[in-house]
Amino acid sequence: MRVAKAILVLALSAVLAAAVLASPPNAEAAQSGGSLLWNGYSHYPRVIRLEHNGTNNGLVVATVVTNLNGWVGATFHSNDDGRTYTHVGEARNEANAGGMCCHTLYELPTQVGDLPAGTLLWAASYGLNATNRRMSVRVLKSTDLGRTWSLLSIVTTSTTTQGLWEPEFTVANDGRLVVFYSDETDPAHSQKLVAARSTDGVTWTDFKNVVAIGTAERPGMAVVRKLQNGQFIMSYEVCGTGHNCEAYVRRSPDGWDWGNPASIGEAVRTADGRYPGSTPTITVSGNTVFLTSMRLRTASNGFAPGDGRTILGNANNGSGAWFDVDAPIAVSDPGSLVDGVPCATYSNPLLASRDGKSILLIATDWDAANVCRAYVASGAALPAGSNGPSYTAEGSQVFTSGAQQHHYDRAPNGDLRHRFNDGGVIRRDTWGSGVAGRPVTFTYSAQQHVFARRTDGALGHWFWDPSLGVGADTWATGIAGDPAATTVGNAQHVWAVDASGALKHWWWAPGQGTQNDTWGTGLAGRPALMVVGTAQHTFTRTTTGELEHSWWNPFMGMRRERFGCGVTGDPVVVQYGDAQHVWVTGTGGTLKHWWWNANQGWQNDTWASSGVTGRPAAFVYDGEQHVFARGTNGTLDHWWWRTGVGVRHDTWMTGITTDPEARVIGTEQHAWAQDSTGTLKHNWWNPSTGSHADDWGL
Repeated sequence: MRVAKAILVLALSAVLAAAVLASPPNAEAAQSGGSLLWNGYSHYPRVIRLEHNGTNNGLVVATVVTNLNGWVGATFHSNDDGRTYTHVGEARNEANAGGMCCHTLYELPTQVGDLPAGTLLWAASYGLNATNRRMSVRVLKSTDLGRTWSLLSIVTTSTTTQGLWEPEFTVANDGRLVVFYSDETDPAHSQKLVAARSTDGVTWTDFKNVVAIGTAERPGMAVVRKLQNGQFIMSYEVCGTGHNCEAYVRRSPDGWDWGNPASIGEAVRTADGRYPGSTPTITVSGNTVFLTSMRLRTASNGFAPGDGRTILGNANNGSGAWFDVDAPIAVSDPGSLVDGVPCATYSNPLLASRDGKSILLIATDWDAANVCRAYVASGAALPAGSNGPSYTAEGSQVFTSGAQQHHYDRAPNGDLRHRFNDGGVIRRDTWGSGVAGRPVTFTYSAQQHVFARRTDGALGHWFWDPSLGVGADTWATGIAGDPAATTVGNAQHVWAVDASGALKHWWWAPGQGTQNDTWGTGLAGRPALMVVGTAQHTFTRTTTGELEHSWWNPFMGMRRERFGCGVTGDPVVVQYGDAQHVWVTGTGGTLKHWWWNANQGWQNDTWASSGVTGRPAAFVYDGEQHVFARGTNGTLDHWWWRTGVGVRHDTWMTGITTDPEARVIGTEQHAWAQDSTGTLKHNWWNPSTGSHADDWGL
């Protein structure tokens, strides 16, 4: 947003000089969803995650412009992936007295001259308020993670009173450091984007235009990131006559060659023509580019309904139509000014998480005392609505059909046994033979489908159609673990670990036949799975006692992470609100619990310190988390948790020898397990009548 830039920055100094002395922020700030980065005045934040600093990799470093005995770049560290911050230093220079703004923060990925990889660079526009100003772009360096800073170089100094704004760095493929900045000093252009490069960060050469469109157009505020495919992407705005500060992107194969400077670039647009306006910034996660801006506009240039609470994403390296992502911080009055000064949503940075599941946003907004503050929060890195209430659990040994309750298990002789409660009468039949493990079942249209590992290592598939009866086929061979299965849309999906320890995935849809791919290696046991919106998630025990989480969605492709330790059993998972929850038995018979959400990352606790074995079962009931697991003494134990109450425990059965299956049916909680004779025992709890039990026979 650059119309009347000189007037804006002069107003900025006068207003902010008073603002930094204002009272601490009022809790009733206009924004919602974020927490304060710190208690000081904050403008134009920037954030990076260290990747080239050895044991300090993963540290999140943030900077903001503030006034601490002069205008400085206050530096902050976060050791909890961007949730909380500690003020550690300030980037300052003698030129700060003439005014300073619109900075950038960068970590060198490789050595440049005498600067080792991991050196932090900080650059800003200096002298904006000086008498007879001659603005300069100055570079400061830090070799102690931003605690102290020293002047490295002056990239350029203006020969006129016009401005030099918004520096940005990258290292090109030839190893040279490249700086980009917005330049108002060329009479042929109201503003243009310029690049220069350096072999040592000290001497700058080869100044050239990167975006120089026409006389009235004002491209600026470049942000550059490297894509997964090795290319570079730049986002920038174009203001001036005939433009609405709309955002554009362009790509470079090497970080230096950005194509024809007279080309305006590729407009950032959604499929319905909405576009981001003013101060765009980007982050990259895999093949997905996320972009935020001051405003979100409709195709007819009005403000869109998601203005102030929407990030845009693009899963094709920034090319083509963009989709909506819910911003983790909602700002109620985006773009608002106080005495002509911008703050709300002005050039707010994004940072994708290392695992690709979330996006960190630092959003600036006015607090109730009209002081500009920086707020931080993370949100899911998925299209809006795709991570909402839509949740599909994995299939189990149980399904319901009308008033009927159906259960499948392996008989002692290897038969695939089917029992179902039909109006109070327990009926039984056998669907097949040669079953080695625990089956999984789901309904598909009017059909019942069962998958199980056979004694010959095949993935067996049995199905029942009301008009055809029971049929069977084989989906795969060479599997070593029990399968997990569910339906996604009109497709049937199955996952199982094969004899090599690979997690294999098969899926079938009408007219497509059966297809397969591989989701991970070094795994064992039975995976747990769930579908949240458009994302398919699996959790599988590794051969080294960790958990591997693999997930796929159509926007970001396949991702994996590992966490935990001491895992001995197979996991079970549920989605609860905005969090993923995993329970598993661990070393010493513990019942271990991990949970993740975008703002907190992975956390864990222990629900039982000993005496638990096998694979648990879990569900959510009336705001409570319920887990059932087999005790080492043959009990069916039940734990449940509610906010403000914590974990409670009781026992539902004794004498069981198989892992339980549990689910909610209507308002009732149900659990099944077999005893030593193979008898299927069934307990259920009704909120009105309490606990009940029956058995479903052999």
